[in-house]
Amino acid sequence: MIEETATHNNLHQVNPGLNELLRSLKMDKVFGRAQGDLIYSEGEVENEYLDFIGGYGANLLGHNHPALVETMTKALADQIPVHAQLSVRSKSATLASVLNKEMREPTGRSFVVMPVNSGTEAIELSLKHCLMTFNKRLHNFWERFEKRMSNIRSIISRSETPRLLAFDQDTFDNFDSFYSHISSLNERLIEKCSPLFLSAKKAFHGKTLGSLALTHRLKFRKAFGEQGPRVVFFENDLAHIEREMEKAQLPLLLPTINKSTGEISMKEETISTVAGLFLEPIQGEGGVHVLDGDFLRGVRDLTNRYRIPFVLDEIQCGFFRTGEFLASTHSGITGDLYTLGKSLGGSLVKIGAVLISEDLYDRDLGLLHSSTFAQDDLSSIVAVRAYGLAKEQSASIVEKGTYFMYQLQQLQRRYPNVIEEVRGKGLMLGVQFKKMEDKDSYLIRSLYMAGYLGYVLSAYLLNNHRIRVGITLSSDMTMRIQPSMNVTQVAMDKFIIALENLVNILDHEDYYQLIQFLLPEKARGLRKRPKRFHHDRILRISPTPEIPKVGFLCHCIDTDTFKAADPSLSVLDEDTIEQLLLKFLPVCEPTTLGETYVQSQNGDRVHLTMVGLPLTSRMCKEALKERKTDELVSICNRAVEYLKKEHQVSTVGLGQYTSIITNNGKNIVVPGVGVTTGNSLTTYMGLEAVCTQAEEKGLRLSEETVAVIGAAGNICSIYATYLANHTERLVLVGSNSLLGYRRARNTARFIYEWLFRDLMRRAEPPAEGLGRALSNTELFMSLQRNPAMIDDKKFDILNAIEHELGDASPIVVVKDLDIVKNCRVVVVATNADKPFLEPHHFSQDTIVCDLSVPTSCTEALIHNNKNIDVLLGGLVKLPKGEKIPAKGFSLQTGSAFACLSETLLLGLERWDGHYSYGAVSYQQVQDIGSTAAKHGFKMLAAKSMATL
Repeated sequence: MIEETATHNNLHQVNPGLNELLRSLKMDKVFGRAQGDLIYSEGEVENEYLDFIGGYGANLLGHNHPALVETMTKALADQIPVHAQLSVRSKSATLASVLNKEMREPTGRSFVVMPVNSGTEAIELSLKHCLMTFNKRLHNFWERFEKRMSNIRSIISRSETPRLLAFDQDTFDNFDSFYSHISSLNERLIEKCSPLFLSAKKAFHGKTLGSLALTHRLKFRKAFGEQGPRVVFFENDLAHIEREMEKAQLPLLLPTINKSTGEISMKEETISTVAGLFLEPIQGEGGVHVLDGDFLRGVRDLTNRYRIPFVLDEIQCGFFRTGEFLASTHSGITGDLYTLGKSLGGSLVKIGAVLISEDLYDRDLGLLHSSTFAQDDLSSIVAVRAYGLAKEQSASIVEKGTYFMYQLQQLQRRYPNVIEEVRGKGLMLGVQFKKMEDKDSYLIRSLYMAGYLGYVLSAYLLNNHRIRVGITLSSDMTMRIQPSMNVTQVAMDKFIIALENLVNILDHEDYYQLIQFLLPEKARGLRKRPKRFHHDRILRISPTPEIPKVGFLCHCIDTDTFKAADPSLSVLDEDTIEQLLLKFLPVCEPTTLGETYVQSQNGDRVHLTMVGLPLTSRMCKEALKERKTDELVSICNRAVEYLKKEHQVSTVGLGQYTSIITNNGKNIVVPGVGVTTGNSLTTYMGLEAVCTQAEEKGLRLSEETVAVIGAAGNICSIYATYLANHTERLVLVGSNSLLGYRRARNTARFIYEWLFRDLMRRAEPPAEGLGRALSNTELFMSLQRNPAMIDDKKFDILNAIEHELGDASPIVVVKDLDIVKNCRVVVVATNADKPFLEPHHFSQDTIVCDLSVPTSCTEALIHNNKNIDVLLGGLVKLPKGEKIPAKGFSLQTGSAFACLSETLLLGLERWDGHYSYGAVSYQQVQDIGSTAAKHGFKMLAAKSMATL
């Protein structure tokens, strides 16, 4: 006997993607038994849950209906054969008789019933039948064409007078060329117009390749290359459907000859290339949309007029789910083919069926389509018994559905800002929630954009009220409610109370209450009742077509930024918030933070879209440290793709850690969009700030030792190179790690190489800066005699200068901050996730220019009493003083980050391609500085945390 293993130990072996989602939302319950509308969890404590998912519509008779269990048990005890292929299956014949009898009254037609294994197979079989009849129509046409041609050939051959054959201004001197020409015309028309199917927008018909082709939502089809039959999706608009049918008319040529005169004429015979039209009377997975009766009757009229098979998909809405055997009966229409499934099996067996009108049925289908498990006696016996039970309760289904609908509609009236609409019929109901793309909460908006917020709402009801509901597959903010026909009023009222609790939370916008079941035990119950929070809505401005458009990626600087965007979560500590973000990161999407116009001083404008990622700086830092950035790179690429597709941007700026994560933009792989890290303007504005503040303080850079903290980075290397022209001694501080120290030494090599190349181009040495000191070295004389030496990869210029000058070397590379106390000018650009620089690190009257975001300077340093001037952030003053829409970043009106400003400048210049992409060059820094001056973007050296 095989021992059962713990389910959670082998979840990765069965549908790991879905199971990971269920685990993240605490929906990974394991159920051991079920009865009616109740289902019970396994474990030491057996918890009872109310099940309104309804088996995606299959559970109309409830779990383990006693009469069905008895029927099934008896059949197995009687040892009925399950496999009796190549025999007459009497029990499936009984099922066919029962279904046909039920169909005769509402349709007035007789049907051939073909049992299959599932609903999606029923759709596949319907597609096959439609294609067979379409191909036979073409075959019949060719038979008549050949017969006509043969008749013409015979008459011409008997004629004693030779004749010239003509068609459409072409003449043919023999019959064979005439025949070949007309035949080729027909063949080209047929090849050009392959058979197609019509299916509705919002349609869902299954997930095998054929049925998937009929399913409207691109998300389900895209991964498979949209294979399968050719499909056109129509609006619920009769004029649109008729236009598609008219376009699909195929005018074929059919010749005829007048026997008396011998005159040949050509008739057009029109054949529709539409092989079938598929429609659900109630679009279940599309959001429980009940199609209008007039519309359905209009579709029936069109399919009749154009002689197109009309396939009614009743897999979810049929079999008494709405009280009638067929949902389409409410509209008084009749289909040519019907598909059944789900509840047909009484929730115990897997069975579907295709019902094909006898006058259309092609007998070859039964020979060409077969299935090992279809038409088995056990499923047929259960289905016949399920039919009888459901029919007995059909009146109560209507009564219960009416009560449930009324209660849901009353709830919608009480909360119109949360519930968009309540839809459905009978016991097939749906509650659609309002859109949430403009909510200011990072987390809620990200989950909504990804299509997973509906799962969170379902998980809330599961974990807080022990009620199972789900969302519809093609409308991810519509909650499906499909109880069994035996549902009690007590159960319905329990659900209404639970749903009102959920809706009340959403109305208050208290998202802590929504997701606290996902939090660690210590973080739950911090607020007992929902509290009303005011969340600003996202500012959106529709762009003018001719105005250039740019986008900018950013993320939360820290959890305080996150709390500012979602104050309902302010009760949580830093670790809990970041763990929550990590939990949802695989199912979150980038979201718009706001849109605005920014104007140049010359009047030109650029449209800006800010996009936020559900990350913090510390999360990014940890991912970089652990070398687990693939997921973060992926979300950055999705953000750029989103900006390209939804906002048609030309350039995207990478803010904060997004530039580091993506290797200075080089890991962004979205074609057709320019990328910039903004490092060039950030560097330029920082240099401006240092020089301006030094001048105000009466310091001469040429007489000062300048320290650069974060020298391993690209920005600091450019700073150091620039400052090397003005000071005679540089201190480069890498991180205290060996890798950071090595990178800082590489920066020193780069500066020395740049300075020596500059010296070799000059007629005379510079008046100040490191170049002046280096011009007197023996190394410089050697390089003048042998310039190729500087390009020799084996030559280490840093070791050579340190060997010659020792402690007098103009560039000193260190790991710690002790030496910084001897420097009165300090530039900082680190990727630390928290402030770490304190007043004790610096001497009196020092200038500290910190370009790090988040800042590397503590509050104590910023508000010091040592006359240390702290210039924070690469900030820029905008020419016309606009407010950048990025809640949580506290940018003062009229200011912007330098990296963001570079993005705006590239838009104003209509720049094509990347800019600060990869390593930044000294020339780029100078060029973007000139561009900033041209448009009136000026340095804004902030001296307060409030400006960040």
